[in-house]
Amino acid sequence: MLTGDEWIDRATEMINAAYVTKFGAAGATANDNAATRTAINAGAFSTAYQLDPRWALPGHPGLEYVDWQNAIERKGFMSNNELSASGGNDNATYFISGNYANQDGFVKGLGYKAYSLRANIEVKVAKNLKFGANIAPSYSVTEDPGVEGKDNIFHQALSMSPIQED
Repeated sequence: MLTGDEWIDRATEMINAAYVTKFGAAGATANDNAATRTAINAGAFSTAYQLDPRWALPGHPGLEYVDWQNAIERKGFMSNNELSASGGNDNATYFISGNYANQDGFVKGLGYKAYSLRANIEVKVAKNLKFGANIAPSYSVTEDPGVEGKDNIFHQALSMSPIQED
């Protein structure tokens, strides 16, 4: 991705090249000021042939530089927490556990959270007869701002100008 200054340099080159290509036969040069460019273009203002005068001013008043890569990315984070307990006696046993997993992706807004619980209970009701129950519910939440496909957030960020109006 280009920085704001790099983008201004490339945009200036492209606009100057388009201007000189279109009006070079009429004496146009890349050093022509805005008034000359407008006059050569039959008095019409055109962003295809005009440079933004704020690009040459210190601090570029009215413009803001945006680092789109920094705007959409962050440090990823992952954690997995589990707690369990078990016990019992000769007639009954139990095991219960819970899990919480959290994954925050390196793209802002991208994440995955999972919650799960597991419980096993076994009861001996007679010498040759046992009853038991096992449950294992889970729940998950996925957050995805669109990091896959042709219209993903990276393609959008690459196509956006790093120079924005304040």
